[in-house]
Amino acid sequence: MAIYDPNSNQHSNGSDSEVSVSPKTFTVSLTFTDMTAFNPLEAAKKACKWLLEDEDARSMIYDVTDEVTNQKFTVDLGEDDEDAILETN
Repeated sequence: MAIYDPNSNQHSNGSDSEVSVSPKTFTVSLTFTDMTAFNPLEAAKKACKWLLEDEDARSMIYDVTDEVTNQKFTVDLGEDDEDAILETN
């Protein structure tokens, strides 16, 4: 199994050599519930403003899907990087 090092964008294949990897495409989802607004545009603008300005956004939990392999992950930005990713297939 490959081991990802987020600091170097390298994968280890278990030996002493590292393999350079191209970036992948991911779908990142975050669900806002109970968003009060007069219309969809206002609701989207409120969510965007909250993400950009609120400190709590940095501790949210995001659902992430690899678009090629369809692997699903939960990423908790409130955790240290080495503990932030949990595979949820």
